[in-house]
Amino acid sequence: MNIELNPVIRRLERTTVILLVGSSISFFSYSFLGEELFLWRGIAFTIAVALLYFLLHPLARGVRKGDVVFVNIWREIDTPTMSDSYLDNVPTIALENGRPNQRIKVQLWDGSHGIVQLLNYGIVTPIEGRLIEAELTPPTTPRSTHFLDEEWTQRKS
Repeated sequence: MNIELNPVIRRLERTTVILLVGSSISFFSYSFLGEELFLWRGIAFTIAVALLYFLLHPLARGVRKGDVVFVNIWREIDTPTMSDSYLDNVPTIALENGRPNQRIKVQLWDGSHGIVQLLNYGIVTPIEGRLIEAELTPPTTPRSTHFLDEEWTQRKS
């Protein structure tokens, strides 16, 4: 399974390549034709193609096996003086291909599997999802717990 940790950087690299290749073709044609209008039209066309690629590539590609999907998880921190809960954005790994509003299987941060409903693409962030189901696993760290830890301790006793 190929894990792509930052697909935004890869899209930026490809967009930059499109800009450089298109600009070089425009300058090359300007050197032979000498028409300034063709130069500016070529540069404008190159910028338009690069921006369309950057914005529409996630919609055309979808989510593939191995992509990172961010999931919001409620976490709780218990200290001797206080208890606090917060919403954490946790990366998971997609185990299936999918598109927004579909449910796919993912591998969670602790190695267990879950089902996530894909919500939407970010322009510069990976896709976000909502955790629908998760395997019941024991807590891994004493400081922070996730939303299933209370169920685990209740079922264990």
